[in-house]
Amino acid sequence: RGRMHGLIHVVLKELVLTQYGEEVWQKVLDKLNVTDDAAFVDVNVQYQDSLTEEAFAAFAEVSGALVDDALRIFGAFFAEWVYYGTQNRLLVSMGDSLVAFIRNLNQLHFQHYRYNRNSTYPNFFVSDEDSVVHLSFASARGARFSPLVEGIIPSIGRHLFNQEVTMTRLKVALSGYCSTWHLSFVQRSKQPPGLSEEP
Repeated sequence: RGRMHGLIHVVLKELVLTQYGEEVWQKVLDKLNVTDDAAFVDVNVQYQDSLTEEAFAAFAEVSGALVDDALRIFGAFFAEWVYYGTQNRLLVSMGDSLVAFIRNLNQLHFQHYRYNRNSTYPNFFVSDEDSVVHLSFASARGARFSPLVEGIIPSIGRHLFNQEVTMTRLKVALSGYCSTWHLSFVQRSKQPPGLSEEP
């Protein structure tokens, strides 16, 4: 089993508090038998995957969502949180298109891994042939976090590139990967909102 970077727990708390309220967050903690969230929400800790999975399951239950939908909600919020936070310039520097951005994700994760050796990171591969874009996702955790990707990528498309991104999961993933999607794009405007603004 792998370990999850503590940032995931930090952002999950932020999501629940901002979109659902303190009462719902307390219900999540109660489901996890956590009396003080200080030890549960620490960006400097790499948590056991089982605890993170239980947290997402608890969030899904108290919010009335299916677990896969809860992961998509979290993924979209996570991308927004990073975009509007201190990492805005880093995200903008990762490519002038969504395909270029995805191609740089592995390098970004590698840089994080250098400082968080106990955390487990996914791997991405994107192919763009004859305007047909496929995204493949591999993880030591298997496919169970694939819905999280389905939240993150469209959110990045909207915020960085003003694109509406549709992800259609293929029945058979690329060999060596857990999930593969066909990506389609609709451009919303010439300039992404806020790209030229100070973050």
